[in-house]
Amino acid sequence: MEKKKTMPPPVLDNYLQLIYLKAKARWAEWMDRNSSKLGAREIKILFIVVTALFGTLCLLLILSGGQLFYTKPSIRPDIIQTIRAPSAAITTESPADTLAMKKIRAFHSYMENLSVTEGGRKTRDSILEARPGLMDSIRILETMYNYNKDE
Repeated sequence: MEKKKTMPPPVLDNYLQLIYLKAKARWAEWMDRNSSKLGAREIKILFIVVTALFGTLCLLLILSGGQLFYTKPSIRPDIIQTIRAPSAAITTESPADTLAMKKIRAFHSYMENLSVTEGGRKTRDSILEARPGLMDSIRILETMYNYNKDE
């Protein structure tokens, strides 16, 4: 049987929650004391002022397309230089291509050889589960290299 690992209780998290709740209670008490001193007329005026401020801010954000406080970066792109092909004839098969193709074929055969044994199948399945499109990518690379080789 596998033992379950027990994690210690998050002490810091609980402490921060306690501080937050105390601060929230003090804020509510302070607001209650100060709002009880206000009359009905003053509360209405305060409500109208706060509503007008938030409404103005929302209207400005809507009209500016959400970019009211956005400043454009002052980065200028560099001039793109054109790259010219060399005048000499280019060979279709370079040593790097053949080395890459050998590695791709070796990986493909390795993955096929994993299917032979039970342990190999588990390894192959875990690899393919972690990287679902891996074998498709290998097949695409093989066809690309074979296509370039035929030209």
